[in-house]
Amino acid sequence: MAVFLIRLAGLTVEMHSTYPYAKEFCKDFLTENAVPDFSVAVSEEEVAKELAQSPESATSDYAEIICLYRKIADRLPEYNRFVFHGAAISYNENGYLFTAPSGTGKTTHITLWRKALGSQVGIINGDKPILELCEDGVIVHSTPWAGKEGWYRNLSLPLKAVCIIEQATTNKTEKILPQSALMCLLRQIYMPTDPQAAQGTLSLFERFCVTADFYRCRCNISVDAVKSSFEAMTGERFDERKEYED
Repeated sequence: MAVFLIRLAGLTVEMHSTYPYAKEFCKDFLTENAVPDFSVAVSEEEVAKELAQSPESATSDYAEIICLYRKIADRLPEYNRFVFHGAAISYNENGYLFTAPSGTGKTTHITLWRKALGSQVGIINGDKPILELCEDGVIVHSTPWAGKEGWYRNLSLPLKAVCIIEQATTNKTEKILPQSALMCLLRQIYMPTDPQAAQGTLSLFERFCVTADFYRCRCNISVDAVKSSFEAMTGERFDERKEYED
């Protein structure tokens, strides 16, 4: 059993792992000489159950890191944080969060942002960032749990906007009330099984809906899609960049 500390979303978490892969997986978030806010550990039975539900190619060390993140997510509501399924990027010292049902194209859309805007755009987390509700807004935090692409940087930024991606033949982005996409947004949050933690998550989600700015981007796969979402969310004029190759 290995025990190590990580600094995640402004919290220090003590990790107990059976497999050495967990520490390597969290290498960019390791810290030392800190008092943990809480600790997480998983049993062999929990790993075996996760493995049974995973693809055939999955291994026990992979199953363990999934279980560990679930344990972390269960504790986050105590600290005004929750896990959100989406791809978060950075631009001009702000975070922009794109979300959609799996397979809709959020990864494709942020890839287009990166191609069109070059080094001005960075990755925060490509799949499962942590959102923190503060008095003056929302902070989006990276994690090493970043989807199959493994896109992340150890970075935390103020959340500027949330964009729901929908496939379409033409491009249009508009600001919306979160109520108009409530079920879509609810499906993107991690909901703990513990009733108290679940209630805490719902309370945070309600605050999230009245704090953040939300947009809907109906788009195709083109530079015009980037222009549409970029101008709506940043308020800046989009200039096509030489880096972009259609």
